[in-house]
Amino acid sequence: MKVLFLAGLMIIFLASVSGAVDLISDPCIDCVSYDLEVNGVVVENKLPLEADKSIKYNLDGFASGNHTFKARCYSTDNWPSEWSAPYGATKPTGPGNVRIQFP
Repeated sequence: MKVLFLAGLMIIFLASVSGAVDLISDPCIDCVSYDLEVNGVVVENKLPLEADKSIKYNLDGFASGNHTFKARCYSTDNWPSEWSAPYGATKPTGPGNVRIQFP
């Protein structure tokens, strides 16, 4: 059965100790991997989730400024969800994270 991944993503900026800029999310319990789209281009396919089932993707390779993010998760039986709604955020010029929260 196809998992329907309807995510209302809320973007929050958090301080980062490491100096990197990461896209992070709350845990997605029913997911095992994810695809990530930035600015209309799929940048990663079927990346594994972190141990706590959250997304963590380094954004250091992207320019500071406005970006649009979408995510799609895969269930344990490898079915993809629908893409999330697109959400815009501004990548900070210094250390910090872009946090997406799934309802």
